[in-house]
Amino acid sequence: MASNTWFIELLESERATFDDSPFPLPKHQNDAFTLCCELLREDQVSLAKRSKQRRSTRVQARTLLSDIFLGVGPEVFLLCTLSTSISKIASVALKGLVPELRRWWKAASHPHGLTETAKELCEANSISSLVVPIRKRQHSDVSNITGIPPPFCMAP
Repeated sequence: MASNTWFIELLESERATFDDSPFPLPKHQNDAFTLCCELLREDQVSLAKRSKQRRSTRVQARTLLSDIFLGVGPEVFLLCTLSTSISKIASVALKGLVPELRRWWKAASHPHGLTETAKELCEANSISSLVVPIRKRQHSDVSNITGIPPPFCMAP
């Protein structure tokens, strides 16, 4: 299994920037969060316009972000969006990641500012409606003629 220590170190470094006071994200962090929201909103048509390599990267990053939001929670999801680029997120090994992140998150402190900021941003951007649980991905009856996974085939 590939090690995701580097990724967890990035998340921890980002987590340490929060304290108990919620605050609006600085522009660079807000831009990073917005890019990840746009990734989650991408549909089959917009994704099909990208090169095969870019599609693959974006599908991997979307899968990872969805799995983290559903499996660990909005705080760690937010940290992922702020800590690195979409292409670096796509390079994280998925196997065993969610349990590894759960262990890290259980042991980490949860600053109130992070919790409130994550809750507010995820609700305002309807993140829970943009991520699709694995069981729904597998049972989707959406036609997929371009080789793009079902989460991207769903209507916006």
